[in-house]
Formats: sequence, C-alpha cells, structure tokens
Amino acid sequence: MEDNVILRVTVAERDRIVFALEALREEYNRIADDIAVSRYLAQSFQRDALAVARLSERVGSTPVLLAKEEMDKQVRLLMDRGLKIDAIKFVRYHTTLGLKEAKDYVENQYSVLRS
Repeated sequence: MEDNVILRVTVAERDRIVFALEALREEYNRIADDIAVSRYLAQSFQRDALAVARLSERVGSTPVLLAKEEMDKQVRLLMDRGLKIDAIKFVRYHTTLGLKEAKDYVENQYSVLRS
C-alpha cells in the first residue's frame, strides 16, 4: 500500500514539475521575444538618431555663398598646399554640396585648373 502512495506522490510531483517547466518555457519565450523587439527598436532608434543628426548638421549650416571664381581660387590655393580635405570642407561650407559631390568638385576643378 505504501508503494501506491509513493507512486501517487511521485506522479503528482512530476505533474507539478512538468507544469512548472512549461510555464517557465512560455515565460522564457516571451522574454526572448521582448529582447528581440528591444534590440530591433534600439537599432532603429540609433539609425533614426544618426539620420536626424546628419540632417540637422546640414540644415543648421547655411552656406556662405561665394562667386565661383573666388571659390575656385581658394580651392586651387588649398590644393597647391596639399590640403585636399580642407578644400573639400571649404567647398561644403560655401555650397549645398554633400561630401561626395564636394570631393568630386575639388578633384575635377583642381585637375581643370592645373591644366
């Protein structure tokens, strides 16, 4: 008779353990989903913040426009001194060109001015 009682307790305990493990698995899956969503949102917010920062830099800086001849002269002076990056910054400051466009402008103008 004692064997039956032990068997019933063991079965009851096993059922409670199985139930608890299933509850833990469900909670783990919920937490894992929450973590995945959190990581996705963090990456999205980081990309958005970077985009906003880049836009605010461009919007916040109003170009000080120069005559083309004056800009070309300054680009030539900077390039003659080996200051290509400063020439690109100068063009970006005095125009609405982006980085690639300013770089292309400096390289093209300098090659035209040197020939």
